[in-house]
Formats: sequence, structure tokens, C-alpha cells
Amino acid sequence: MGTTIGHRLAALVLSFLIVLTAQQALAYEVEMHREISDLATRRSSADSTLIESLGLLQGLVEEVRGTRLINRLREGSVREDRFPRFFNHFHNPTVDWLDAGFGGNFAQSAILWGQNPNQEAPRPKGSGAE
Repeated sequence: MGTTIGHRLAALVLSFLIVLTAQQALAYEVEMHREISDLATRRSSADSTLIESLGLLQGLVEEVRGTRLINRLREGSVREDRFPRFFNHFHNPTVDWLDAGFGGNFAQSAILWGQNPNQEAPRPKGSGAE
């Protein structure tokens, strides 16, 4: 019986210490996420690459299916954080690749997931799949 009480006391102390030392994790609000993506895209070479390498003469403001590319990037950054996709945004470099994702092997490592050809495909508006 003393061992059980000892284990419970140890668990209680450990839980108390975790609560005391835990730090709050903050995420960007949706609009801020859009703005960060917009700024990062505009400061990158994306515009010149679209124009010079892909022949899209309007670059980031080129419209594809009625939406400017810059707006697609802004919205993509928001959609990427929706359930369940955000589980694949983690990589722990200290463990084996198959265990490096969120929660060990709960989700794929961001590195493996980025190379996975079987990711969920985008669902265009009006396709009935949104």
C-alpha cells in the first residue's frame, strides 16, 4: 500500500511541476497568417520566377480560374492549418523518420509528408467536394 501512495504522490508532484512550468503555445490569428504569407511571397523571388520561368506575364497577380495567385497563396496558408492537416507540420530530428511526426507516429513527419504523393488533393470550389 505504501508503494501505491508513493506512486500517487510522485504523479501528483510531477503533474504540479508540469502545470507550473508549462508555457503557453501561441499561434497566429487567421488574418495575421494571411498577411505573413503575403509579405513573405512578395519578398521572395516568386513573382519573377512566375514571369521569367513560367511565362505568366502578370506574375503574382495573374488570375487562374478567377483568383489571383497571390490570393491563392494567402488562402492556402490558412487552409493548411485546418484539421487534420496541421498534424503534419512537425518534425523531430532526434528520432527515426517514421516516429518523427506529431505524437511519434500519430502523424507523418513534415519532411515525409511534404514528399508524400498521396496527400489530400485541393478541392476546387463548385466541385462538390468542399
